[in-house]
Amino acid sequence: MEPRKGHYSLIQFCPDRGRAEAVNVGLVLFVPADRRLAVRMATTSKRVQQIFGKGAIDSWWLKTVRESFERGLMTEHRAGRFAVPEDLDRYFSTLGNDIIATPPRPTQVDDARASLDRLYARFVEAASIGAEEMAIPTVVKPLDDAFRRLHDRMAAVQFAQRFSIPGYPHQVQADYVFPNGDANLVRLLRIGESPARAFDQAVKLGGESVVVTKHLRVNDLAARLVVVAAPLLVGARTVDTEAKLASLYHDFPDAEWVPSASIPTFAQRVEAAAH
Repeated sequence: MEPRKGHYSLIQFCPDRGRAEAVNVGLVLFVPADRRLAVRMATTSKRVQQIFGKGAIDSWWLKTVRESFERGLMTEHRAGRFAVPEDLDRYFSTLGNDIIATPPRPTQVDDARASLDRLYARFVEAASIGAEEMAIPTVVKPLDDAFRRLHDRMAAVQFAQRFSIPGYPHQVQADYVFPNGDANLVRLLRIGESPARAFDQAVKLGGESVVVTKHLRVNDLAARLVVVAAPLLVGARTVDTEAKLASLYHDFPDAEWVPSASIPTFAQRVEAAAH
């Protein structure tokens, strides 16, 4: 096959654009001559953890960010939105979460899959071998499935987003976002072996819910925080911790509290109401 001109972009994780610290987590290859677009994303967080610290990055959050980027990119490609490299670059400029992309760079392509693998091995894979991802808590799967179905139906839902509030140095993080007249920012509260850690996070989110309600708007919609209990373990201790957290949220009426037992019902409500 005659070599064709292609373009590749490095996909990078950049949790703080002001600091401009980024780690390569994937690669996109675009061949304009036959409108071929291929993407390959890292399957581990090892390199990200090396750069930003193991405790600083939630592996499941990063996994969701990568998957969200890949879904959005391929949706745009199937819609025929990329004809020239500049189209791809314009799309990259609209990305609003922790994923950024380098401007497309030229490369010679003979076999697209082989070229993708070669470039990926050079720029991404060498620093990303090993390490396991943090799986989504099993109890949250009905909610995750609901959001993925909504995304497939082109509903205006989002995954793994951060929002800035004018005048506040803190960014608000959401595992999922869905509009239903308000912009609902869904945050998973993981409950593991350390009740103290869960309580610290719960109090932080409770205070955050007040600021979100008063000061944050997303796409011209008033924002509100929804906190979903996500036990990582099964046992009496976890059940007791969740009960105490539910009681704590009586002091934070700006946040909606969703107990783990109500996740399937909440997922159905989201799927019915999101638009």
